[in-house]
Amino acid sequence: MSSLIELGAKVGTIQGKIDLEKAELLRLEQSYNSLLRLQTDVQRQCSDFSQANKEKEGALNQVKAISSDNTVAKKYYSGMKKLLSGTGNRITGFVFAILLEKIRIELLLIRNRITHCEDSIIHAQKDLDKAKDNYRKEKEKMDQEKA
Repeated sequence: MSSLIELGAKVGTIQGKIDLEKAELLRLEQSYNSLLRLQTDVQRQCSDFSQANKEKEGALNQVKAISSDNTVAKKYYSGMKKLLSGTGNRITGFVFAILLEKIRIELLLIRNRITHCEDSIIHAQKDLDKAKDNYRKEKEKMDQEKA
């Protein structure tokens, strides 16, 4: 009887492990999907930033066309050209690139943890099947001894 109790406890322990791994898998998948959405948003914002700068440069080129005859237009063009091609603009581009790289790395790490969880669930499920089979055999053996 005690071996039947031990086998039943083992089944329960393994099932508990599977339940915990499935909960962790769900949490990881939600994190992964959330990061994918963030990545898409950052890519869109980066694209929007680049597009806005191109439009500003296009408008600035129109100012350049009239700047040869106008001192104010020359100074405006010079200042805006420095602004659009300056440090702030480059830093913003670097920040987007770094952020996207960090997201990419985190996605890889989460993907690896998801794979590990899936593998753990598969192995635990095999262990559970064996434990249930052992429990069933032990129960049948005990029932036969009673008869």
